[in-house]
Amino acid sequence: MIRNLTIALIYFLPVIFVQLFFVPLISFRFIVPDLIVIFLVFYSLRDGRILGSVLGFFVGFLFDLFSGGIIGISMFTKTLVGFTAGSFKDEHNDIESRNILFVLGVILLASILNSVFFTFLSINEIINIVEVIFNQGVLGGVYTVFLSIPFVLFKVWRYLK
Repeated sequence: MIRNLTIALIYFLPVIFVQLFFVPLISFRFIVPDLIVIFLVFYSLRDGRILGSVLGFFVGFLFDLFSGGIIGISMFTKTLVGFTAGSFKDEHNDIESRNILFVLGVILLASILNSVFFTFLSINEIINIVEVIFNQGVLGGVYTVFLSIPFVLFKVWRYLK
């Protein structure tokens, strides 16, 4: 498991770099897709809850460290995403045999969870819960799903070791 985790973290370094420096350029009204969630869902669906949670923890820590944000918020949200997506791993069917819509649905759910919890934990003012869930969660999740369609169609998880 340690070897798989180390290799996955090496794969995630360029993803974190792209998320920090290039993805904000394609944001729309502060709605930003999350590449980290896409690849974390791929790993979690393939390897399960434990690796997904641990990988989410370390990737979130690296993202917090490199972004200059509050240490711990991304660690928590990415751990939650890894655990939730890993819960959809089926012992009898691997990610290869899953329907594309199933994978996109898990990415949507994971992205909504990530965005909503990140927003709730990082904002310290009174906010409208419904507006946050819709604007940050649903719209951000849909944007992430649209960005993930090429990755899912080309089955990028085949190349992740």
